[in-house]
Amino acid sequence: IKALQTPRGEFVGKAMQLVQFSGPIKPEWVASLEATGAEIVTYLPSYTYLIYGDANEIARVQRLAGVMREIQWNGAYQAEHRVAPAAAALAQDPQTALAEDIAFSIQLVSDPEMNKSTLGLIDSLRTGKVVNEYDALHYHNIIVPITPADIYTIAAQGDVVSIHRYVVPRKNGERQDQIIAGNISGNSPSGP
Repeated sequence: IKALQTPRGEFVGKAMQLVQFSGPIKPEWVASLEATGAEIVTYLPSYTYLIYGDANEIARVQRLAGVMREIQWNGAYQAEHRVAPAAAALAQDPQTALAEDIAFSIQLVSDPEMNKSTLGLIDSLRTGKVVNEYDALHYHNIIVPITPADIYTIAAQGDVVSIHRYVVPRKNGERQDQIIAGNISGNSPSGP
């Protein structure tokens, strides 16, 4: 499998890399990844870490993969990996690809320098007001309407973790559940 791995090469800024281990993760394996200087963004099933770093840090991760037999595969975290299937379907459907009223939830790894550029791009592509923007853990999240055809332009940015379609939450209560279940007595729900 290692023969199928392609060196990342030089790039500007920072990027993400997937590193997959051959089995259940051991603390010393994680310590080896951390020693490269790259940031561990998150764990992904199965036995995989999403890593974030500059060209030198990613090169160290790839050299580590060449000598550490427990790393069975590593490769670039591509734009198509970042876009959720429902969002991708909107971008590929000619009837929705140019819609201006669809919102997306975009998650970035928190990196003020890279985020400034990505948020500038998002601001130039948005088709309406920002619905919400907030930080959680080591992520920066923004919910904004964007033409689905433009989501892959955003997904190509090195600090983008994921893009999902955003659906406005609706309140659902016990009263509604009882009505839908048919537990009605007259004009009122009769459930517990």
